[in-house]
Amino acid sequence: MVTAHINNERCEKALALYYRMQEKGFIPNAFIFSNALRACVNLRSLYHGNFVYSKILRFGVERDSVINNSLISMFFQCGSVNAAEKVFESQADRDVVTWTTMIGGYVQSGLSFQALQVLGEMQIVGIEPNRVTFLCTLKACSALGNLDLARLLHHSASKQWI
Repeated sequence: MVTAHINNERCEKALALYYRMQEKGFIPNAFIFSNALRACVNLRSLYHGNFVYSKILRFGVERDSVINNSLISMFFQCGSVNAAEKVFESQADRDVVTWTTMIGGYVQSGLSFQALQVLGEMQIVGIEPNRVTFLCTLKACSALGNLDLARLLHHSASKQWI
């Protein structure tokens, strides 16, 4: 039901149902939390996002990489870059999706230089970028007007997938 409300752009109702489930004693799982975070993003509600985050911490679900990626995305999209960074830093098992979520979040927040720094850190720890990573970093290069780096990234992506 929560997902159906979100898919039908009724995010207020989705969150109301999420809250009601908890009032009735239902313990949310990662799927429910991810959908609640999605509703918060659609509403651009950092208030509700922080409330959902507190419940994630309470139930110990923050160790789930899908939840962490959803949290990072939600915090960026609701304008809380510092909170997104804290979630990222606390995550021990970062995969390509986590790194790309950070890069994309920085780009969407107008912090393209930071996005490229994260790309560098990602490569240092041995995580290979995927196509989405390259798209995000090309956007960062464009925003910075860094044609040389954009060419280098394009060349690297071409060798990898073409």
